[in-house]
Amino acid sequence: RGSISIRLDIFTHKHFNSVYLFQDKVKHVLDSLTQRKETALKAEAKQREKISQLKEKVKSLETQVTAEFAKMHQSLTDIEQRVMRDLRQREEEILKRMETNLREIQGKLDSTQQELSELQTQMKKEDLTFLQVKR
Repeated sequence: RGSISIRLDIFTHKHFNSVYLFQDKVKHVLDSLTQRKETALKAEAKQREKISQLKEKVKSLETQVTAEFAKMHQSLTDIEQRVMRDLRQREEEILKRMETNLREIQGKLDSTQQELSELQTQMKKEDLTFLQVKR
C-alpha cells in the first residue's frame, strides 16, 4: 500500500504541476491578449479622434472658403457696378459732345441751306431781269 500511495502522490504532484504550468501559460496568453486589446482600443480611440479633428478642420476650411468666395463675389459686384457707372458717365459725356457737334452741324447746314435758298431766289430774279432786258 505504501508504494501505491507514493505513486499516487507522485502522479497527483505531477498532475498538479502540469495544471499549474498550463494555468500559468493560459494566464500569460490572457495577459498578452488583454494588453493587445488595450493597445488596439487606444489606437482605435486615437484614430477616431483624428477622424473627428479632420472633419472639424474640413468644416472650418469649408466655412472659410465660402466666406472668401462671398467676399470675392461682393468685390466683383462692387467693381462691376463701378465700371457700369463709369461707362454710363463716359457715354453721357461723349453723347453731350456729339449732340453739341450735331447741333453745330445742323446750324451750319441751316445757314448753308438759307444761303443757297437766297442765292437761288436771287438767281431767279436775275434770270427774270436778264430775260426782261433782252426782250
